[in-house]
Amino acid sequence: MESSPKPWFGRKKFGWGWGPASWQGWLVVAAYVVVIQVTSHLFPSKTHHTDFMIGLATATLILLTVLVWKGERRK
Repeated sequence: MESSPKPWFGRKKFGWGWGPASWQGWLVVAAYVVVIQVTSHLFPSKTHHTDFMIGLATATLILLTVLVWKGERRK
């Protein structure tokens, strides 16, 4: 009998969504924050609005994909 691997993100007890439940989850969240910071420095939103929004949307889409893939399943 195989045990399933520990999820990187656990369900919240109250509310909606997931939170980091392992070091891998924290690493993904930290990487997301770094990518957002780098994007905001490379493409300031006042002068490169479209590029900034594309970078932000791409990073968020990747984060959500990892959350669904490595997070606990919904009940």
